[in-house]
Amino acid sequence: MLLLTAVSIWVSWSAYAASREATDIMREQIKASSRPYVVVELLDDGKEVYISVKNTGTSSAHEVTVNSKHLLRYETDDGSGPLRLFKTPITFLAPGANLKELLMRPGYEARFELNVHYHDDQGTKYNEACTLTVRRDED
Repeated sequence: MLLLTAVSIWVSWSAYAASREATDIMREQIKASSRPYVVVELLDDGKEVYISVKNTGTSSAHEVTVNSKHLLRYETDDGSGPLRLFKTPITFLAPGANLKELLMRPGYEARFELNVHYHDDQGTKYNEACTLTVRRDED
């Protein structure tokens, strides 16, 4: 009888532990599928290169900031200047929203190492790093 009770306790504890682990995994998957994902990318339309900040997630991103070791500036044949898109935080970026700004015209080469910071509706903070490289030749 004692052996049967011990086996029952062990089976019950194993089932509880497996159930708890499965629940934790499901929570993490639900959180990952419902969070914002802010992506910074280069868009090349064949004539100009734009830098884009897009929320590819399913919830909104708040206070989005993009930082770089170097001041991000646009470079064109007409001159250069700081990117307005990254001067101040983007207060709200809805799911699917895509903000873009002209970065350069043909003939320029650039490499950007960026850090993206933002938080979701619950205040969970996200920090991501990316590197963007572009080489444009005159047509």
